[in-house]
Amino acid sequence: MLRMMMKNRLKRVGSASREITREEIEKSSKILFTVFSRYGDGIVSFKVINEFISLHPDKDFFILTSPQLSPYAKEIINGKVDVSYVNKRRNPVKLLKIIRELKREKMDLGFNPLTWGIDSEYFITFAKRFSFFKDFSRYPVHYNLYDRVREYFLMPKKETNLKPPSLDNVRNVIIAPSSTDIRKSLDRNDLASLIRQLRDRFPNLNITVALPAEDWAKAEDVGKFMLGKSIGNSEEFLRLVKTTDLFIGVDAGPLHLADALGVRAIGIFGPNAPETFLDSNSGILPVRYKNLGGVYCLLHGCDDPICIHKLFDGFFLENNTNVDFGRHFDLEENECRAR
Repeated sequence: MLRMMMKNRLKRVGSASREITREEIEKSSKILFTVFSRYGDGIVSFKVINEFISLHPDKDFFILTSPQLSPYAKEIINGKVDVSYVNKRRNPVKLLKIIRELKREKMDLGFNPLTWGIDSEYFITFAKRFSFFKDFSRYPVHYNLYDRVREYFLMPKKETNLKPPSLDNVRNVIIAPSSTDIRKSLDRNDLASLIRQLRDRFPNLNITVALPAEDWAKAEDVGKFMLGKSIGNSEEFLRLVKTTDLFIGVDAGPLHLADALGVRAIGIFGPNAPETFLDSNSGILPVRYKNLGGVYCLLHGCDDPICIHKLFDGFFLENNTNVDFGRHFDLEENECRAR
């Protein structure tokens, strides 16, 4: 019933979506952001929203997001902003209350960065002017995630100021080895090799592996944190990440989070290029198999990521790679370049 309500409204008013102008942004007083997205896309959106708010301190800002993402929004966004969350399936009463509030507030502008679902589109239609991200987003697959959001908000690109971390005085490490995409994930052998190498490199090391329930058995002889989708789980993971000395993660949301919090981080990249993932002021040290420089792999049928496995044949940090945001990429769809 609720989904049908959303679809019906979008049919009636969704065609009014169009690109918002700089003049409209300058004249606005109330701006709504809706972020109902994947973990990593949500973190990217919140970081750029924080920059947008700092550019327009005279306005009122409202963010509507999922329960899982709400603690991250409150942590990453420092400006004056009202953050609310809703799960329409579990709390339809709260959903109706939020709809009433949106009607009462009469937002000037509505944005839904890096979000494609009908939830986010439905809510921003209560603003006087709104722009669906899906209508704006026509980027090549390797285009930088942060720049996509900045362009959607009509913000200038940031100058490149990468700040790879030092690896001194490391006692506590968090490893996030899993992605929803198997091509980006470490298997049990990769993770075991990484743990051995870290213990050889850093004496008396405390290691915690953060992973979803389905990957729980991957890690042995280390502390473990189970990633979930509740507010409480997100708050607990925030506390854990903020207290670590070094975060090591694959190309996924937890690595975005560590970077947004200013935690020293190493990023492990497989088919996707670091230039797509890293922000221009990132503090992540990227590691990627050297044969893949300038290659963006689109072999979506791959279920055995050789490019990840080869990182751990030797010392994985020997594969740290240069980042060039102006690089031309070969989009590989036919053969594995890591073989």
